[in-house]
Amino acid sequence: MMIPEKEDCFELGMIRQTHGLKGGLTAHFDVDYLEEYLDIESVFIELEHELVPYFVKEIRLKGKDVILHLEEIDTVEKARALRGRKLYLPLSELPVLDEDYFYYHEILGFEIIDNRTNQTIGKVESIVEMPAQFLAQTTMEGKEVLIPLVKSFIDKIDNACQQIFFNLPEGLIEVYLQDSTKRER
Repeated sequence: MMIPEKEDCFELGMIRQTHGLKGGLTAHFDVDYLEEYLDIESVFIELEHELVPYFVKEIRLKGKDVILHLEEIDTVEKARALRGRKLYLPLSELPVLDEDYFYYHEILGFEIIDNRTNQTIGKVESIVEMPAQFLAQTTMEGKEVLIPLVKSFIDKIDNACQQIFFNLPEGLIEVYLQDSTKRER
């Protein structure tokens, strides 16, 4: 099995705790549709900044989590050593999405265009996760600008041209561009 680089993978979830006495693990998969990941054959676990592959012997649902049994993990002691570790899968394992949907890693580098003003704001530099939503981070006029990645703001995604067209609320961009001394008053 070829071991991918971490940047070629997505974080599937995390091992929470041991389950039983024969090396079982309770894991949380941070995905929208858990059922789509119940037939994975292997998983990568980050150990000492390296991805280590493990073949999945069994996987089953337990509420909002899964019970995992991995090859070579057959005692509670071996399982205990994996608690709190992150689980990864190669990006190629992501399910195909409908045309109107995207994975956040896919829009890195896309141009952000405000349909209201027909203005290019910048390119998506990173994705920032906040409790209520995800934000596209970009730089405009030397200042950081955060754009909410909410369906009601996104008008269109042009994958061929690598552009995202937004209908942004009036004044959103200006809040970031105004002089910080004016905001403090």
